[in-house]
Amino acid sequence: MNKKETDKRKASFLENVALFDFDKYYTPGTRFLCHLSMWLIFTFLLQMTLFFDSGLPLDNTFAFAGRSLICSMTVFYLFFYVLVPRSLLKSKLIPAILSLPFCVILWMLLNHYCLVFIGTHFKVEGAYYKRGVQANLHETFWSVLSPKNIIVGLTPIFYSLSPYFFTKILLDIIRFYSKWFKSERKAELLKIEKLNLEKDYLKAQLNPHFLFNTLNNLYGLALRADRQTPEMISQLAEMMRYTLYESNAEKVPL
Repeated sequence: MNKKETDKRKASFLENVALFDFDKYYTPGTRFLCHLSMWLIFTFLLQMTLFFDSGLPLDNTFAFAGRSLICSMTVFYLFFYVLVPRSLLKSKLIPAILSLPFCVILWMLLNHYCLVFIGTHFKVEGAYYKRGVQANLHETFWSVLSPKNIIVGLTPIFYSLSPYFFTKILLDIIRFYSKWFKSERKAELLKIEKLNLEKDYLKAQLNPHFLFNTLNNLYGLALRADRQTPEMISQLAEMMRYTLYESNAEKVPL
């Protein structure tokens, strides 16, 4: 496959994506199913990773996967459906900047209390996870939010939230591109329609004048009984036929 065919297929794919009617198919019910599927799939994958890679028992995998689900879901919906619409989309720069550290702090607090709950109600297996749970059992509210803990916690927060944030941002980009593409296409169609109207208006002005002048010439030739009169009538008929049936094509021979 050459480069031209590859570019053509890419353009066709992007056009199909852009022309997808999100407003028609992305209904509240469909949106709910998509969100539910996203959370279930990523939570299941995390649980399987904990079970097969870390060797945790099933009750521990449910507990730690549920902990990640609670933290990520809370921050996700708060950020995209409360903070962003009320700050970034309203051009409020300072609230938009403060929303990110607020989400980090919220995630750390939720994670802390979930680990305290796990340490209280589950027998945690695995040295790494046991140390993390035990450390949270002895931490206070303010020690959780110490600068050291926040810096250390940025990496796991990023890994925990990145699949959900990436999915949401990717879908929003596709929807924005679809709306932009449809708007551009509509503008182009309106421009073409305007040009066609202008062309038809000019034709409506020119044709009567041309026909009037030609009939005057034919009348003069007829009065003189000129032998060119039949030929000119035939040429006029040919030109009128062309104007009616052949001049509306996109391309015509010059």
